[in-house]
Amino acid sequence: MKARLTIVIPVRDESSNIEEIYFRIRKALDDEPLRWSILFVDDASGDDTSGIIKAICRHDERVRVHEPARIGRLD
Repeated sequence: MKARLTIVIPVRDESSNIEEIYFRIRKALDDEPLRWSILFVDDASGDDTSGIIKAICRHDERVRVHEPARIGRLD
């Protein structure tokens, strides 16, 4: 059985960084003998962070996004 690794990344308003971090993780782990995944936790981003992650998810089943419900925003 292959080892498993899940990388959990909290994000908020990181639309300009999401693709870069995804590609860097993929480059580092694709040749490793383990099963890996990325879980982005989007903390009420006001930009297109969630949309970018969802686009990546459609092409790579190892990537997921979680958008916790927020009662109110604390800025």
